[in-house]
Amino acid sequence: MADNWAVCPRCWIEHTKARAEREKELRAAYGKVSAEEYIAMRKDVEKEGEAGIEDTFREEYGIGVIYNGSFHLRYTGKCSTCNLEYKFSYNLDQIPGIKTKPKARGKTK
Repeated sequence: MADNWAVCPRCWIEHTKARAEREKELRAAYGKVSAEEYIAMRKDVEKEGEAGIEDTFREEYGIGVIYNGSFHLRYTGKCSTCNLEYKFSYNLDQIPGIKTKPKARGKTK
């Protein structure tokens, strides 16, 4: 099994929407607020952009062939922020080209 932390797709969409809204507010404020207030607002928007978004989506996955001729693929992912969760698995009991499954491994008598 392997694991990874990635950006959550749902959180990324929300982050992008919020950033776009902040930029829209910044554009709307131009000429309507003092220069100092506008500069402070712009710096805040720039900081948000530099900060980006954290990797909150934990992924676990595995892929492989088992000695008896079966193939498996498993994936799970869950966000620690918004709780988005996704699971996927696929099993192929017999890989094409293998005529019969061998007996279980272990000691023989």
